[in-house]
Amino acid sequence: MSAVLLADRINRLPFRTWVPAAEAAAVTGLPPEETSPVLRKARRCGTILTEGSGENCRVMRVRRHR
Repeated sequence: MSAVLLADRINRLPFRTWVPAAEAAAVTGLPPEETSPVLRKARRCGTILTEGSGENCRVMRVRRHR
């Protein structure tokens, strides 16, 4: 996935709002098998925060992904 497309998908997440990981997958429009690597990349870049694990995982976008 290109960097521009990745940033567009991540920036679709609501700003400063906790969203369940399953809902984040629906918002970004990615299939479930691609969602985890994309969210991991965004977390490493400091774009999103994660809380919990497994079924209780939630994500929050804290800045725009570039």
